[in-house]
Amino acid sequence: MTPRINSIKQRVSDIHAVGLRRHRGGEDARRVVQGISDGMDGLLRAMFTEDLLAVGDRVALLAVGGYGRRELCPHSDVDLMFLCEDLDSAGEAVERFLRTLWDSGIDLGHSVRTPSECLRFMKDDDVTAATLLESRFLAGSEKLMRRFQEKSLNRYTKLHGEKFASKKLAGLRKSIEGEGRTIFVTEPHIKEGACCMRDVQHILWIERLRRQATDFESIAHHGGFSFEDVRNLENAYTFFLRVRCELHFLNNLRQDILELESQVDVARNLGYEDDGETRGVEKLMSEYYRHARNVLAFSKYYIETKSRGTRFLEKLRHRFLSSKVGSSLSLHGGRLYFTREPTGSGEVLAERIIDLFLEAQRRDANLSQSVCQWIRRTLSEVSIDFSRSETIDRAFLSLLAGRANTGRILTLLNETGVLGRIIPEFSKLNCLVTFDGHHQFTADEHTLRMLRELDRIESQPDYPESELREVFERIPDRLPLRLAVLLHDIGKSANGGRHDAVGTEAAVVICERLGLDERTIHTVEFLVYRHLAMFRASERMDFNEEGAISKFAQLVKNREQLDMLYLLTYIDIKCVGAGTWTAWKGAQLSELYQKTSIHLETGELPAEDLGAALSASGIDTEDQERIREHCHLIDNPAYPREHIPERMLDHLAMIDAFIKTGSAQVGVDETVGSHQVTFCARDRAHLFADLTGVLVSEGLNILGARLYSRSDGVALDCFQVVPADKLRVTIEKRVNNVRKKLEQIEKQGVEVSELVLERSRRYRFRPARRPLFPPRVVFLDDDLSSKCTVIEVDAGDRPGLLHELATAIADCGLDLRTAKVSTMIDRARDVFHVTDGEGRKITDDARRAQIKESLERAAEFPGGSLRRSRESIAN
Repeated sequence: MTPRINSIKQRVSDIHAVGLRRHRGGEDARRVVQGISDGMDGLLRAMFTEDLLAVGDRVALLAVGGYGRRELCPHSDVDLMFLCEDLDSAGEAVERFLRTLWDSGIDLGHSVRTPSECLRFMKDDDVTAATLLESRFLAGSEKLMRRFQEKSLNRYTKLHGEKFASKKLAGLRKSIEGEGRTIFVTEPHIKEGACCMRDVQHILWIERLRRQATDFESIAHHGGFSFEDVRNLENAYTFFLRVRCELHFLNNLRQDILELESQVDVARNLGYEDDGETRGVEKLMSEYYRHARNVLAFSKYYIETKSRGTRFLEKLRHRFLSSKVGSSLSLHGGRLYFTREPTGSGEVLAERIIDLFLEAQRRDANLSQSVCQWIRRTLSEVSIDFSRSETIDRAFLSLLAGRANTGRILTLLNETGVLGRIIPEFSKLNCLVTFDGHHQFTADEHTLRMLRELDRIESQPDYPESELREVFERIPDRLPLRLAVLLHDIGKSANGGRHDAVGTEAAVVICERLGLDERTIHTVEFLVYRHLAMFRASERMDFNEEGAISKFAQLVKNREQLDMLYLLTYIDIKCVGAGTWTAWKGAQLSELYQKTSIHLETGELPAEDLGAALSASGIDTEDQERIREHCHLIDNPAYPREHIPERMLDHLAMIDAFIKTGSAQVGVDETVGSHQVTFCARDRAHLFADLTGVLVSEGLNILGARLYSRSDGVALDCFQVVPADKLRVTIEKRVNNVRKKLEQIEKQGVEVSELVLERSRRYRFRPARRPLFPPRVVFLDDDLSSKCTVIEVDAGDRPGLLHELATAIADCGLDLRTAKVSTMIDRARDVFHVTDGEGRKITDDARRAQIKESLERAAEFPGGSLRRSRESIAN
């Protein structure tokens, strides 16, 4: 490394050190990034003088993009454009200059263009246009810079400015209103997330092109917005910029997502301290959501008015094309507007406010942003008690019992602050981050998404999960279900205690306050208290074990409660985050639902009669006898319940091939939402662990497994799998590779762990994120299974985790009967039904402690214990 490269590296390091000192000292974030930009300006000008002076009359160096705005965050790309009179004459010198920057470790984004090329590139791509519109001269030929300004920037603004502004307005609308977009995520993307930096930049770009407003102050002076609204927008942008700088400094790289594992450190470094009531991290996230909400309100008004106060032509359209609604409202473009603002005080005003939402529900309309702003302003200025009015209670219950747009209306109620006035307990869920490693959304957003998903089930005839729509249509009274959904997480705001138990007490109080009848209260109480029960049962229970379904049926008591619990469980899982609902989870829940329904209707499940099944199958007598002998050798009553006779014949064919060749056999079949891979091999210790490792090495994610051992020493292990990657490799090819790898293990002594490691090396997948919490191993209630000890392992998910857990189980001398695997976001929850070597439950406390320690060690994230800051989250 040359002395010059070392000198440049040291200069960049000094620039960042000064920026860090000013940042941690609490200086305004925009001044910090401007300081970093100015420092980089000085370095680049000095380098230009040294390297490009000979061609300085033919080259101009420009800062563009964020760097052009003087918003250079510590590890953002340094975006440059070289304007050249003639690319051939200056190209070699520019290339040497760029090579020096790369060798110095500077993250660079660059382009080399002639002034005449710039306009063409801007016309073709609005991203390039936005980048160049924010260009700033650094060094070189000022003549070239002026020509670029006149021939490209000015002409583009004049000829294409309105088209650019319209595209950016459409981009803002997509960000704010797009499917799945919300500000209420637990890990916000500070730069590109909804209502974060990029959306504010959209507004600034539009204002620059339409009204030549170059900063926040000039936006306010151009009219159409209050100074307070623009000041809130500016404060939000400054806050986001400060958090982004901290993420860069903290991680020493470009990091723009405020991940859960960083939030405690970010809060501490930005001066958010714990006090007696609130933790620093909660203060940080509360401020984030406050600023995001301000950007959301500004952006919605901005979109609705097409970026400014209502235009004259729009006023004319509104006047002549809107329809009158009552004495004070009009309907135009699917939104309700005031023809005159309501008046009154106290309870009268509260009733008029709730009537607005009833009208919106009746007409399947939205409230205009002017109406929403009036509601917010009225609530802040007038003291109104919504929670002690029978009229308000009746109107609110009417909303809940109403049409299929209930979730959307309740979202509006929450956004305007009315929902928290009617149910003060719900306001404590607003912007509440659940540090459990599962949820992608805040508690209030998760709940409101559930209600909107219920709307979709009701309103979409072609809803993907058709069984759930049929279940929903059988429910005569939907009020208890919707109220239970609204209140199911109400206990999460309490300090200490199980949220389902605490929430149930609060839900009963709320229902009584709303004046509900005893039967409805009882149903809501059951659903809130048991809202986790069905998913837990589907994860943990062996449905084929005698008495398992009977216990769950006793819990739900009747078909109506089962139907509502099924729907509640489904939407609860689906609305945790993207990808949390899978066909496998659906199949598990559906099986539990169907079997429980039969039990509730008949009092028992139909007995499995192997003889009757064989007679009805049409299989010849000799094969029927072979199947009977096969079932006798397995000696597991679950086996004939789980497999039809034709499948048993397939298993027998695999067993015959194994006995004949001595080599493990592998078969594959498609099932609902997954594939079943069946292995037939000699039973031995660590067989299950080896099989899981081989499947993982072929990019297959294991959802569940059933293990059968015959008394003649033959093992039959059935795995439910799905591809864990997006590689275009068929399941058949993967299974064929599994066969080859098993042969390598048997004949060449290849280690399974090496196969798992080889896959990681070959495809270089992004490493699993370090989990927030350490692994948790729990011996579940002994009543869950009459024959097995049930162990649950909750740990951060990563490739090969199940293989490591299975190895630990084998090392402990346990016999694994069933495995159920579930993943929520990036946490794995694996449930194992095991016995000791003699087929008995594990009851000895010392033995349990040893097993627990082994599984915790196997589940621990590679690299040691978790950081103290993460442990503080759990505390």
